[in-house]
Amino acid sequence: MSRKKEIVIVLLILTSVSMIPGCTGIDPIENTNDQKRVEANGKELYDHITIGNNYQNWSYWPGKGEFEPARDPNGDLATTYVSNTSLSSLENKEGNMSAGSIIVKENFEPDKDLVAITAMYKVDGYDPEHNDWFWVKYSPDGTIEAEGMIEECNECHGMKKSNDYIFTAKLTEGIPAATPNTSRTPNATPTPEPTPRPDIKTMDIWIEGHVFKPYGNVEINMGDTIEWMNHEKYKNPRDLISEDGLWDEPVHLNYMKKFNYTFNETGTYYVSLRLNEVGSRQKITVI
Repeated sequence: MSRKKEIVIVLLILTSVSMIPGCTGIDPIENTNDQKRVEANGKELYDHITIGNNYQNWSYWPGKGEFEPARDPNGDLATTYVSNTSLSSLENKEGNMSAGSIIVKENFEPDKDLVAITAMYKVDGYDPEHNDWFWVKYSPDGTIEAEGMIEECNECHGMKKSNDYIFTAKLTEGIPAATPNTSRTPNATPTPEPTPRPDIKTMDIWIEGHVFKPYGNVEINMGDTIEWMNHEKYKNPRDLISEDGLWDEPVHLNYMKKFNYTFNETGTYYVSLRLNEVGSRQKITVI
C-alpha cells in the first residue's frame, strides 16, 4: 500500500470517529428548566418559561398545591411553581435562593379565573441592594404589565429580607417534600379532602382599602401571634384599636409599618380601625 493511500485511510477513520456522539470530548448540555442563561428582561424570561420549557411542568412550591389562599396583590388564590435551581436551594436549606432561581406564581380570582402571572428571578449582580431579584408581572396572555426593580415588590417583600424576600416558607427550616405537579385543568374544582388543622404560629393581617385582610372573623390558637401591617394603596396612616383593652392607646401605623400581639388567653376579642366602614372591625377567636 502506498504512503499516500495510508494517509487517506487514517484521515477517513479520524473523521468518522469525530462524528460519533460522545467521542468528541464535549459533554452535552443538560436540558433543565433553568440551565439556560436568561437576561433580566421580561420578554426573554417569558419566552424561557413558556416556549419549550413550560413552567406548569415544574414542581409546585414544596408542600403547596393548586389554588392556595393568597392575598393582595397576588389575587385571592395562587399556584406557585419553582425551577430546579430554586428547588435545590429549598431542599438544601441554604437560607438564600441561588442565582438563576425562578419562582412563578399564577394569580386567580375566587372563581379561579387567571388574572395575572408574576415571577421573581434572581440574577447575579442585578440589584444587590434587594438580593438581586428581578420582578415581572404578566397579564394572562403574556403582556408585560411591570418589570425590573419594582418599588412595590421590593418594599413589600423587603419585610422578609432576612428570608431572601420570600414569604411562603422559612428557607432555613425543614419543609415538606416537593408536591408532584401532575396534569391539571386550571379551572377544574378539586375534590375536597379533610385537611388537618394548620399549626399557625403567626397570622399576618393586612390593612388595605380601609379594611382588614383577610376579611371577616379569624380564629387562632392560644399562644399564637397576629401581626398587622399597614399596606394602604395611597400610603395613608391607620390607627389600630383594641376594643377589649389589650393595649391602652390606639396603635398608629404609618405605611408599611407593623404591630404584633401574642394572644395568651382564650376568648373573643375585637380589633378595629378608626373608621365606620364595613370590614374595619374584626372578631378574633382564640381557642
